[in-house]
Amino acid sequence: MSDAEGGNTPLNDFDLPTEEQPIQPEEAPPIDTSGEKPSEPEEPVAETPEEEAEAEEKEGFLQKLAKANPYVVLLGVSLGAILLALLFLFMELAGYDFDIKAKKGKEGAMLMPPAVQSAPANTIAAA
Repeated sequence: MSDAEGGNTPLNDFDLPTEEQPIQPEEAPPIDTSGEKPSEPEEPVAETPEEEAEAEEKEGFLQKLAKANPYVVLLGVSLGAILLALLFLFMELAGYDFDIKAKKGKEGAMLMPPAVQSAPANTIAAA
């Protein structure tokens, strides 16, 4: 390491152990050699059904939504988008009287005379 002038940085600037202060290894937790299984953590005391029902009633939709995973929120947003798209599809089909096979369009095409193709008067038809 060097400073801006190109010289070496003095090592006194760093908090390094000296010869009088040796590096101490970190202490590991003691190893249990008694052969006994470690005690399992105590399970919380179960609430009565009445207490659970009261706790659920107190927690509203917005509190549950605040605790939700972001992916769950995105699933809700996508569900809302799909429902909105279905509403727009229903409104579009209502504009066409729910005629999805174009029966009215086919009837209108049958009523019109076929298109007549005519050539210029000076054209001779080859027979």
